[in-house]
Amino acid sequence: KFKSKKMRRVVDSWRRMDREELYSEFLDDVGTVQECNSYIDGLPVKTFWDPYEHEWARHLRDNAKTIQDEFQRVAIDGASELDEKGNNVWATAANSTSAQ
Repeated sequence: KFKSKKMRRVVDSWRRMDREELYSEFLDDVGTVQECNSYIDGLPVKTFWDPYEHEWARHLRDNAKTIQDEFQRVAIDGASELDEKGNNVWATAANSTSAQ
């Protein structure tokens, strides 16, 4: 489904995050430094992306209410449980089929 050369960039990004590397680049257009712990090689650095540039962003726009409700339920209403158990969003991805 996905071309391995393009996926390599994502896998490399995950490995840099695992090593806790921080990418830093000065952005002349806004006169500031952008720091990122999930840098993907070849992805242009932009202050903001226009969501209408990308077809996949339509799904986020179309489901914004569901996403907001889920965030409310987990992060706001469930804040005490989140504090107690933590928030390891990558836990379920770390298995024998993931790119470790």
